Amino acid sequence: MKHKSISIISIIVCLCSMNALAQEDGEIIFSKKLINPSDPAELVTEFQSSDYIYSVAFFGKSILEIIGKESAKEVPVEVLIYELKAPLYDYQQPSEMQLETSTLWISGDALQKSYLPIDIIPAINETGVST
Repeated sequence: MKHKSISIISIIVCLCSMNALAQEDGEIIFSKKLINPSDPAELVTEFQSSDYIYSVAFFGKSILEIIGKESAKEVPVEVLIYELKAPLYDYQQPSEMQLETSTLWISGDALQKSYLPIDIIPAINETGVST
């Protein structure tokens, strides 16, 4: 009986630790370093113009489940980047200014995942390849 209770406890601990690493559905996280979606670290909310910017968007379902087309080979995802502008006067609300828009085509294994990593401004090595 003691062996059975230890197994149940270890299963509960595994499930709890997996949930502790999971991100919120609809959450987008940012870092100045590449992000491991299963163990995000060194997250930031502000950048300087010289910083590298990496992000991961988390969804409740896979990309194929979201669009409802399990046979899709490629899926376009619109990426919009906004800057939050401070109000000019106390009675105003902050405003959003669109900086960039682009279409990212998702294919292969990425369609089965419930997260999407995006290198917004990746580090480039001497040969011009993203690192």
